[in-house]
Amino acid sequence: MYYAGAAYCLVDDLQAWDCGEPCQSNAGITKFTPIENPFLNTFGYVAYNERDNEIVVSFRGTQMHTILNWISDLDIRMTQYKGLNESLVHLGFYQTYQYVSSKVLSAVSTYLSESPSATILVTGHSLGAALATHAALDIKEAINPSNLSFYSFGSPRVGNAVFADYIMTLFPNGLYQRVTHYTDLAVHVPLREMNYKHAGNEVWYMNKGAEMEYAECQNEAGQAENEGCANSNYWAQDPNSHLIYVGHLLPGMCKNTQPESSANFLA
Repeated sequence: MYYAGAAYCLVDDLQAWDCGEPCQSNAGITKFTPIENPFLNTFGYVAYNERDNEIVVSFRGTQMHTILNWISDLDIRMTQYKGLNESLVHLGFYQTYQYVSSKVLSAVSTYLSESPSATILVTGHSLGAALATHAALDIKEAINPSNLSFYSFGSPRVGNAVFADYIMTLFPNGLYQRVTHYTDLAVHVPLREMNYKHAGNEVWYMNKGAEMEYAECQNEAGQAENEGCANSNYWAQDPNSHLIYVGHLLPGMCKNTQPESSANFLA
């Protein structure tokens, strides 16, 4: 969660790994590579934690109103995912990630060559969770590391059922944990009625504020989304639920927060 929150911090602070609570909670970062495309307002990073022998890939999210406008106004059209037959993904998320894919793979490959036994963690919040989904698959397909896990926070749906099932075959047995909170509307878009489907085992924090009560809902390839977690509370919507995860305001943990650009994600 702290790595996802750190993606909201100023780049200069991150490069010194002195960004406030997110950096203090994950001491040990000795290598840092920013991943950004200013034209598309995309920012993330790849870092190496020497203390934990862990490579981290994290993408910045966005405010609730921004992601909803982006999903509804720009591109909810689907496009085929690479060469996977009948696997369709959100066009905007996919194209946005493709602009930084080579940077992500290069940084991960470099760090892994220097620390071959390192584990890899991919994470992100909000829009960053959608981009992290593509990053996790990209790393799995191109590098196929032996120890890769993926945690998302407040992720929108990224693709159709074939795509979601593909993710769950590559990340079985809880290797993808999809964390949701109370009545976060972002986790319900794009709609299932538009042929989108979530992947990953869901961890749903059930209360409005900082309470830590949660439920776990397993999802399986070939089955519909589990109705026991966030889907059970779809109609009770609270915009603040999108920003607060595991008791923390994710965009507000930084010593200095990176401002959102007014640039469009796709021209």
